[in-house]
Amino acid sequence: MNARRVARLMNLSSRVPRLQGRLTRFHARAYVRSGGRRGRRWVGGLPVMVIETVGRRSGERRASPIIYVRDGDAYLVSPANAGARSTPAWWLN
Repeated sequence: MNARRVARLMNLSSRVPRLQGRLTRFHARAYVRSGGRRGRRWVGGLPVMVIETVGRRSGERRASPIIYVRDGDAYLVSPANAGARSTPAWWLN
């Protein structure tokens, strides 16, 4: 899939939360199942990690793909939520 199509899909997904959630779950599953070989780069080559959190109310474990930047030995992440107006659930957990 080329970058233009991915950008259109991500623009659409930020307006349709259900689609965004499905894409996020698919990305996380592909990353985890492949041992990080698939889904480790985002649009434009940005690196992706998958974090696992536990729901604060449900207690369910969830995996979320996150774009990160390295700062020495540290990893910097931002709760961007693919451009949506709301804060991502993993940030609240």
